[in-house]
Amino acid sequence: DRESASLKIYDVLGREVRDFDLGATSPGGSTDIVWSGTDQNGIPVNSGVYFVVFRTAIGVQTLKLMMLK
Repeated sequence: DRESASLKIYDVLGREVRDFDLGATSPGGSTDIVWSGTDQNGIPVNSGVYFVVFRTAIGVQTLKLMMLK
């Protein structure tokens, strides 16, 4: 079976900065994501705190990260 997964990055105000649509993935599989520090339009984001939200059919995981330039 394959399940849909997504990874989104939000700023501290809750605004979506970047959306990585991972499409259908195999359960237990792994995927590497590299965020270049840009928004959805390719514009570099400011230094600060961001939240990464990973969603699958199984659940949601949120991580906090600090972008430093």
